[in-house]
Amino acid sequence: MKYCSLVMAKGCVNTEDCTMLEQVMRCAALSKNKTVWVDCESISSLPTQSLRMLLSLCSKAESSGVELLFYQFNPKIHRVIEKAGLNSVLNILPTMADAYAYCRKKGPSKTK
Repeated sequence: MKYCSLVMAKGCVNTEDCTMLEQVMRCAALSKNKTVWVDCESISSLPTQSLRMLLSLCSKAESSGVELLFYQFNPKIHRVIEKAGLNSVLNILPTMADAYAYCRKKGPSKTK
């Protein structure tokens, strides 16, 4: 992808991490970059407050024209997301290759 930001999340995702992700999204909205990929393979914990913030960030991303993609959650964290009912709200893809294919499929004409 020509215009893409990659964020790697590790350990326990806390509110400070979500705030940093929001800053990346703001930069993306102000640039040609309209896609932010979040590598979630190394996340060990996702507290409820962080889940709430991620939900809010998805709304902000959508309203600012930024595509926010999460990929490679481990099964334990994916179950937490499903239990919270956010699996249908967050753009979750199995792997980085799937994120790439998703963006290629959308094409440059469909991103802002």
